[in-house]
Amino acid sequence: MNINWITLLIELAIATLIFTSFVLIIGITQKEKGVFNYPIDIQKVYFEKHPDVDSKKVNGKSKIIVKSIAALIYLGIVILMAYLAGCKTFLDGFVFSIITIYWIVIWDTFFIDWVLFCNLKAFRLPGTEEMDKEYHNRWYHLKAVLWPAVLIFISFSLIVGLIIWILPL
Repeated sequence: MNINWITLLIELAIATLIFTSFVLIIGITQKEKGVFNYPIDIQKVYFEKHPDVDSKKVNGKSKIIVKSIAALIYLGIVILMAYLAGCKTFLDGFVFSIITIYWIVIWDTFFIDWVLFCNLKAFRLPGTEEMDKEYHNRWYHLKAVLWPAVLIFISFSLIVGLIIWILPL
């Protein structure tokens, strides 16, 4: 393997700081735009208390567009990180991508979702502030990264591996 593990660790630390900052800033200042990331029970109460918000618009094309754009940006970042870490083969790119994805997923699930999201009132949607049980629904966050997300992560890593292999620097 051609992965520079020190570079990988430095990149993961930087990526974690950037990802956490992004989630905190967007998650707190524009939480209504990310309603589709909240547990279903919270969404239902939010939409009941805010009839002026179109739930189909928030959960439909907007959700797909936002997640697709984020995935493409993330793909570019992971490919750049892989090159900087010395990846040269398909296997290097694939392994690097899996490690990177799962580090961010583990951080996001077990720290951002289970600690910050559950406990910081700043993440609460207007009209759902009293829904402690629903905000502490850890299973919602865990199952989101288990299935079918695993297939998406593997597919994503295959793409990174192929790009590293096809476009060697």
